[in-house]
Amino acid sequence: MAATEIEICNLALSNIRSLKFIEALTEDNNEAIACNLHYARTRDLALRRADWPFARKRLALIASGTPPDEWGYSYALPADCLRVRGVQDGMRVRSFDATIKYAIENDGTGSGRVILMDIPDAVLIYTMRVTDTTVFDDDFAEALTWKLAANICRPLDKDAQVCAQTLQIAEEIMGRAVARAYNEQKPDAQPESDFYTTRLN
Repeated sequence: MAATEIEICNLALSNIRSLKFIEALTEDNNEAIACNLHYARTRDLALRRADWPFARKRLALIASGTPPDEWGYSYALPADCLRVRGVQDGMRVRSFDATIKYAIENDGTGSGRVILMDIPDAVLIYTMRVTDTTVFDDDFAEALTWKLAANICRPLDKDAQVCAQTLQIAEEIMGRAVARAYNEQKPDAQPESDFYTTRLN
């Protein structure tokens, strides 16, 4: 489903039974104004929802400033980072969980963010902001059309029941898309605890 932004918007309008479609987000009509207002935010929130393979990016982090005393390293957070997913430390990829401490803060200048951690030479794995719609996979694109439909339904004065049904469908389709995205990867097996290993030996 390699669709343009306009096609995604028109599919969203169709999902809420609109009889009017658009040719550009700059048109001076309610449909275009609603789509233009909600599209980018809806897309970014949908991207944050899961570790979509098409939006996954790895980047060697760049040291930035002096970390606070309680942290070993301060790295500039990439501008296109929507959500951190993990870190590559040497040859091993680890998810951010209870075993890895980190914090994301303002860089102190107000112009960016830093990620603080105790891992040297870290490679960040994250969900990036994808604006090229031809990169979207079919499941994500379909879910996005429904999420956008749910967000523009009330601004376009559609029936409350239609809006409620649209939101329900959007959540169901997004849930299926997220599940399929996770099925496209196989995480490392969890390491055995020291207690378990000791008992076996």
